[in-house]
Amino acid sequence: MKSYFPRPKLLIVGCGDIGHRLAALMTQFGFDVTGIRRNLPADGISESASFQLSQCDATNEEQLSQILSHGFDCIVATFTPGREKPLEDAYRASYVAGASVLDKCIKTSAVPAKRVLWVSSTSVYGQSDGSWVDEHSPAEPKRASAVLLRQAEDILLNSSLPCSVVRFSGIYGPGRTQLLNSLKTGKPIGRGFTNRIHVDDCAGVLAHLLLLESPLDPIYMATDHLPVSGREVRRYIAEKLGVAEPPHVDIEGGDQGKRCSNRRLLDTGYRFIHPDYSSGWSALLKAP
Repeated sequence: MKSYFPRPKLLIVGCGDIGHRLAALMTQFGFDVTGIRRNLPADGISESASFQLSQCDATNEEQLSQILSHGFDCIVATFTPGREKPLEDAYRASYVAGASVLDKCIKTSAVPAKRVLWVSSTSVYGQSDGSWVDEHSPAEPKRASAVLLRQAEDILLNSSLPCSVVRFSGIYGPGRTQLLNSLKTGKPIGRGFTNRIHVDDCAGVLAHLLLLESPLDPIYMATDHLPVSGREVRRYIAEKLGVAEPPHVDIEGGDQGKRCSNRRLLDTGYRFIHPDYSSGWSALLKAP
C-alpha cells in the first residue's frame, strides 16, 4: 500500500493497547512513529522495539507543544479517562480538555499535521429502538460520559484542522473479558442489539485511514458487519467452550439498542480482519 506522505512521521497520543498495535502496523509502512502517554509502563521502558514511547500529559499545553515541536505529518489521538476521579469528571478532564489542548497546540505548531484522527465511540448515538444508524444519523447521547465525548468531537469537527473522528463500537479482544466474565458469573444480559469491533480491526482501521491517498470524511463509524445481541454471542462462546449457558434473566427497562452501519468505511476499501463476532471469538478462544 502506498503511503500518503513521502517521509511520514506519526504521533500516537495516548499510546496504549490500540496505539501499540497501530505503531507496529505503521512502522511496516515506513512511518517514523512516536507514542506518548501520561504514565510509562511500571518497568520504566521508554522505547518500544520499533518506535519511541515517551511520557507526556497531552492535556498539558506546554508538554504537548514541546512534543509537537518535533514536527509530525499525522496524529492519532486515543484518549482514555483517568481512574482517580468520578467518571464524568474523568471524561471531562481527559477527552474535552484533551481535544481543546490538541486543537490549540496543532494550530500553533511550526509544522501543523496534515491528517488528524480522533478516536471516539458509537455511544454518542442515543438511539435505543433497534434502528440502523450511520454517520448521517443524529448523534444525541443519553449518558453523561457520551455527552462529554460528543463535546470533545465538536471541538475538533468545528475546528479548521484536517481532522476526522473515528467512532469505535464496543471493543473486544485479548484482555477484554467482559463477556467471558458474564458467562462465568451468570450476569444478566439484555435482548437489545450490541455492536462490536475486534481490537485488531481498531488498529487496522486507523492504519487504513492514515494511508488513504484521498481526502477523508469528517466522521467514520468503525464497527463490524453484524450487530447482535449479547445473549447470542454468549451462547456462541458457551457452545465453543462446551459449558452450560447461564439462564437468561430479563433486565427490567432494557432497550433494543441500535444497529451501527459500517458502509462508509467499507466504501473506502477497508476489509475487516474479523467481520463478525464468530470470526473474532473463534480466534480468541483458540489463543493460548
